[in-house]
Amino acid sequence: MPNNRLKIIDQLQGSLAFTLAEVLITLGIIGVIAVITIPSMLQDSNDRAKVVALKKTYSILSSAYSNAVKEIGDPSKWDWSGGVKVMIDELSPYLRVNKNCSDGSQGCFPASVVYKLLSNSDWLGVDNSANPKMILADGTAIFASLSNPSSGSLSSGCVDVRNVSGNKNVCGYYYVDINGFMSPNQLGVDTFAFYLTTTGIIPVGQANDSWMIQPFTCLYKNSVTGIGCTGWVISNENLDYIKCPGALSWSGKRKCSE
Repeated sequence: MPNNRLKIIDQLQGSLAFTLAEVLITLGIIGVIAVITIPSMLQDSNDRAKVVALKKTYSILSSAYSNAVKEIGDPSKWDWSGGVKVMIDELSPYLRVNKNCSDGSQGCFPASVVYKLLSNSDWLGVDNSANPKMILADGTAIFASLSNPSSGSLSSGCVDVRNVSGNKNVCGYYYVDINGFMSPNQLGVDTFAFYLTTTGIIPVGQANDSWMIQPFTCLYKNSVTGIGCTGWVISNENLDYIKCPGALSWSGKRKCSE
């Protein structure tokens, strides 16, 4: 009788065991699933971090703008005789600034790096440019430019630019690299633009922004600059225009999975 029990136990153990081939097949399937899903999960996590960082920078700049306006008035009242440098000088006292390059000096952006457009074309070597710049305490790098760079100055004050969120007077742009010296240094990916206006700092490329008309400044990745992506990221909290270019719109799909 005991021998029969041992035989039964042996048979049960044999039926519950996996062969080496079965184990290898199972591991192979798990590996394939991991290869497919993990990069997507990492990208989603990375995108969420960028959304959070951009919204934080927007909040920081907006707060600094409000404090500057309380002290010296809106940008139309700033002393523009020194050119675009004023855009950094007037906000920096209300920011936690790690390094100030408002005189156009180097060191506030990665050296010898040419920033890219969303289409991957070369855009600008920021560190080597004369643009006034600064680095915030959290590592965010910011540079400023005029609303009409060809004019060279804003001696006539801030100007109306088509229909930027309701005909606000636009004085210039703040470009922010939310991860500072880290790559990819690309518009619409880690570098985003804001309007400096007489009524506030406004994300470039919102739904009612006819100056940076969508989707041509963001949503068609292969042929656009990326300057109009800021409004999209802040409003829709995604960078899905990178994943499914041409498939999104302000009046239609707001993310690839819809």
